Amino acid sequence: MTQDKRRSFRDPEGLLRFAGLERHHRVLDVCTGFGYLARHASLMTEHPVDAQNASEWRTWFNAIGISKTIHEMERGYRVRHFYSSMEDPALSQRGTYDLITMQNGFHDLFDMPIDRRKFFQSIRRALKPGGKFLLVDNQAGPGRGLKDAVEEWVVRKELQDNGLLVTKTSDMFQNQDDPYTTSSWTESLRETDRFVFLCEEAI
Repeated sequence: MTQDKRRSFRDPEGLLRFAGLERHHRVLDVCTGFGYLARHASLMTEHPVDAQNASEWRTWFNAIGISKTIHEMERGYRVRHFYSSMEDPALSQRGTYDLITMQNGFHDLFDMPIDRRKFFQSIRRALKPGGKFLLVDNQAGPGRGLKDAVEEWVVRKELQDNGLLVTKTSDMFQNQDDPYTTSSWTESLRETDRFVFLCEEAI
């Protein structure tokens, strides 16, 4: 990976500009984790950013200290954090958000006992007309499907089958040197090859 690629790998502002984020937009960050992307989005918009984590992970987050970091983030940034089931990450909001983001969390849906159709219904319901869904995740090696991460074609099919169309892509987090031996579920993900999709409701 080149030095330029290393810098762009942690480029939240560039990612949000790619997604078309504007000052007046309302944003939801799904599977926010420590709130990295949500914090940066809050600096680029005039509204507080909503940041969701899976209620299924709440006990684990408390155990490893993520909850403490989240509370510190809420005090220091315009971020409103909440927990919700991954079958309804947007808490049944309707027409609320101009942009919903999900970075490095989509692969977890395949490892959870949830109905992914309900997840997509929640996302689509919460988007304003013309709203966008930004999805970033770790690319699995060709033919690996869901073994190490998730192959791009699997995600495209899930989106299409659930009424979301990929309208724009970016190679900003592409790493052609990735040997595709890192598991999204068990190992560090510092320099993996990642795909970036910008989606909107299919007409």
